[in-house]
Amino acid sequence: MTDLLIRASSLPGLFDCAARWEAQNIHGLKTPSSGPAHLGTSLHLASAKFDQARVEGSSIDTADAVDLFVDQVKKPVTADGEVVWSGPLTLAKAVSAGARLTMDYCDNFSPLRTFEAVEIQCAPITINMGDGVRITLTGQADRIRLEADGDNVMRGISDVKSGQRIIGADGKIAVDKHAAQLGQYELIELLVNRQNGMQFTLPAEIIAFPTSGSATRVVSDTVVNPSKLLLGDGGKRKGLLAAAAAMAKTGNFPGNPKSILCSAKFCPIHHNCWWRGHED
Repeated sequence: MTDLLIRASSLPGLFDCAARWEAQNIHGLKTPSSGPAHLGTSLHLASAKFDQARVEGSSIDTADAVDLFVDQVKKPVTADGEVVWSGPLTLAKAVSAGARLTMDYCDNFSPLRTFEAVEIQCAPITINMGDGVRITLTGQADRIRLEADGDNVMRGISDVKSGQRIIGADGKIAVDKHAAQLGQYELIELLVNRQNGMQFTLPAEIIAFPTSGSATRVVSDTVVNPSKLLLGDGGKRKGLLAAAAAMAKTGNFPGNPKSILCSAKFCPIHHNCWWRGHED
C-alpha cells in the first residue's frame, strides 16, 4: 500500500510542479523564507489574532493588530531560516503595505463578518483510492464564517491570501488559482462533520490582501463547490485526487521548468533538477 499525505495549502503546488512538491513534501527539503512569503505569514498572524479575539469576545484594537504585524514582519529569522528580502519588495515596503492592509482589515473588513472559528486544524481523513494507494488529506482552514437566513445559520470556509498578484489586471481575485485548496478544506470538513450535521452551505471565500499594485484594500470573492475539482464529475473527469493517486502509484512526480516558481528561490532541487536537464 502506498500512502500519500497532502496538505491543503500544498495541493496547487503538486499540479504546478510535482517534482518540486515531492522534494518539499515527501523528502522535506526547504528553501529560505522569501520576503513575500514572510509578509504573507505576518498578515495571516495579525489578522487571525484580531479575529480570534473577536470570536472570544475580548477584541483587541486595530493599533494592537498593526503592532503585532510590524513586530512579526521585522523578525529576521523564521522556522525556515533567515528571511531573504530581494527584488522590488523591501522590508520597508512590506512594513508600509502590510500595516495599511492590517488597518483596513481590522477597521473595515472584519467587522462585516461573523466568524465561528479561526485557524481551524482540520482532522485528517484517509481515502482509499484503489490500486494500492491511500491519500490522507489534512490542512488548516483560516476561518469558518456564519451568515443567518432567518432562523437558519449557514456556514462557509474563508481563506486568507496575500501577494503581489492576488488581484488580476481586471481588478478581480483570480479565485480559480485557489479553488483546489478551498475544495480540500470543504471535503475534509464535509466528511469529518457529516455525523454531527454540520454543513457548509455558503460558497467558499477568498479574503485577499493585495501587497502591491493599485489595489490598496482588502477584498473578497467566492468559489462555488470547489470540492468537485478534487472528486471529479462522476464521468470522464476524474478529479485531482485521482491524478495525485496515479503519481503516487508510479512514483513519478514530473517537473515543470515553465513554472513561475522554477528558480532556486522557491525550489530546493532547482540546481540539480532532472527535468531541467541536470543529473541528480
